Amino acid sequence: APIGKAVFELTTYLTSQDIVCDECAAVCPSDIRAMTIVGMKPQLAEERCVGCGLCSYHCPSTPTSIRIEASG
Repeated sequence: APIGKAVFELTTYLTSQDIVCDECAAVCPSDIRAMTIVGMKPQLAEERCVGCGLCSYHCPSTPTSIRIEASG
């Protein structure tokens, strides 16, 4: 069962600063692939996201552009 969902803060996302970044999609577990990059912006397939937090942990922006909201 999902423990949460990824939520983006696009104002701090590196592509808003014209820096190409796909780290969140690259670290999303290969069997889930909830995260993709479309048009230089992250897209989340919410039904696949389990809230593992890898995307948030590996996000290179400061502060992180992805937080995990708890389910429930």
